[in-house]
Amino acid sequence: RVVAALVWAALAGLVDQVKVPKGWRHVRRANESHVHEILFSVKHPDENALERELMAVSDPDSPRRGHYLTFDEVGELVRNDQGHAMLTTWLKTVGAKVTRTTPHKDFVLARAPVQVWEVALNTEFHHFAREGERALVNGPDFDHTACLYMSLPDDIHRHVDAVLKAAMFPPPLRKGPVWRRMPKNESDSSLRATSRRLGSAGHMTPSKLLSYYDIPTVTGSSKVSQSVYEGASGGQDTYWSASDLLTFQETHDIPLQPVASDVGCSMSEMACQVDPNSCLEPNLDIQYMQAVSQSTPQYIWYDNSGDFSQWITAVASDANPPLVHSISYGMPELEEVGLVYPGLKQLAVAFNNAAKKLGVQGVTIMASSGDDGAPG
Repeated sequence: RVVAALVWAALAGLVDQVKVPKGWRHVRRANESHVHEILFSVKHPDENALERELMAVSDPDSPRRGHYLTFDEVGELVRNDQGHAMLTTWLKTVGAKVTRTTPHKDFVLARAPVQVWEVALNTEFHHFAREGERALVNGPDFDHTACLYMSLPDDIHRHVDAVLKAAMFPPPLRKGPVWRRMPKNESDSSLRATSRRLGSAGHMTPSKLLSYYDIPTVTGSSKVSQSVYEGASGGQDTYWSASDLLTFQETHDIPLQPVASDVGCSMSEMACQVDPNSCLEPNLDIQYMQAVSQSTPQYIWYDNSGDFSQWITAVASDANPPLVHSISYGMPELEEVGLVYPGLKQLAVAFNNAAKKLGVQGVTIMASSGDDGAPG
């Protein structure tokens, strides 16, 4: 096992003791040639300016309430040209390849062999696998690569407020809802009646939802858009079904409307047929969002990183993001034993910055508290 006593990470002015979280086991030291990606969040010139602007445009008592910024105006507020230049120059100098920079130069994604990162970050990378779970079938004997400590040169550290995909672990596997096949004698023609009968027996239906919350109209605006965020559930890929969406709309007398855009391409009829459980939550989210806001174009953002990093960089690059984002997947705030989950502080910084940038543009993020509420 990896023994890490008083290991530390010089990030955002914090010193962290990073431990291998519950549910993971050490496999071995990472192969030197193994290519690994790391995401750097560039610090804003004025770290408080974005939050001040958010309060100014969102506080009901503010004279600037509703005077949102454009995408370019947000860029002027957060762009740190000097910090970005120093970071990218340093990455190239140590031997890493910059693969992506967001338009406002606030996020930089870089790729390099492990041996390069170990020298650059003064650390060691290791391969890990989930406890009690077989690693990738017909693939490597590990599921994740991470380090347990790292440090940045002082001149780079002052321009970076978060590093993702390094000293971080995906959230633990969790059990989601379980799919049950309808009786074979249940014909397609009776599906509508069956759905309404189940609704009266305590199961949720669109009409019951609208009645309970006294929603006066389900006709949304066609001039705006809404987005549902779907993530890998506990490290397992999830999908959605276009044919299931069509069946849902026909069953509940909802106007037929396809998904406007699938960012991440998570639609898979085959995957939903082979493993229906992998499609339950995405189908639920997509279908019921359309049920309560009909005619509003819907976008699906799929992120299988397990740490929101794909969504963070995607929304940071979108000049015209959907005005409403719904997030039903999350990360644990605390482990069962009460320890801060590794990498959470860095992730929180990057996520909060992304949320503030959306907020000053007039975008709303709706986040669920999870199936059992928000513990801790």
